[in-house]
Amino acid sequence: MDGIGAVELGLHGPPRIRTATWASIDDAGFPTRYLGDHYALHVHGYPGRVRIGDRTVGFGQGDVTLTPRRVPSWYDVDGGGGSHLVVHFLPADGQATVPLAVHHRLGRDASAAASMIERIVFQHRVAGREPLAGLASSVGLQNLLLWLATRPAAAAGTGRADIREAVEATARFLDLHLDRPLAVGQLAERVGVSQNLLARQFRRVHGVTMHRYLLDRRLALARELLVGTDLPVGEIGRRIGIADPHYFNKRFRAVEGTSPSAYRARKRVG
Repeated sequence: MDGIGAVELGLHGPPRIRTATWASIDDAGFPTRYLGDHYALHVHGYPGRVRIGDRTVGFGQGDVTLTPRRVPSWYDVDGGGGSHLVVHFLPADGQATVPLAVHHRLGRDASAAASMIERIVFQHRVAGREPLAGLASSVGLQNLLLWLATRPAAAAGTGRADIREAVEATARFLDLHLDRPLAVGQLAERVGVSQNLLARQFRRVHGVTMHRYLLDRRLALARELLVGTDLPVGEIGRRIGIADPHYFNKRFRAVEGTSPSAYRARKRVG
């Protein structure tokens, strides 16, 4: 946990959000003591330090910190301060707890965390007139906290965490862009590791090559679309990134033992 400490949170249910907003800070030299009856999650837009209880944590721009409830904190920010995204919340009651570090260096994942929390802030803001938005913001925060809890811990000097993060960032990219051609070189450049290292570590972590991983995800989506929609088979192939109908048929048949059309007919009858 970065040698900084951790808090135990109940994350098996959506947290209760009290505040979700943008805020600014210009504290220099730990002048102000903060203490709340809630947990405080910050995505920092500036570098600095935070003292949480008796621990001082240095953070960078894009880092996430989590201040436990009823634990005092002080800030010392660089360059005159700046703005940050903040969520004050209470975890779900009566749930088994999950350990979560109080500091997360996100590196390449900083923009992903910022996007998640910006959505949480917006949904919380409109929750008064759109009740489902309140639930969406709470579930979004639960997902963000679980994502932070399951990210690999930093392995100083070994590079293992960076490699694992690169692999998982690649998998997330493939999951979100099934319709795009697979370009391993571009993916490796995107996550900042060599092509050979990415290919080798991806297979070690996921048990298959990137090409097979992408094909499996594509065919899983194809099966859902075949059973759950009336889209033409050719359009389904296009949506999963296999625009050639003959090649789509060939790849689908190799896995399922039947054509896409026959699979649809059999599943709907069954």
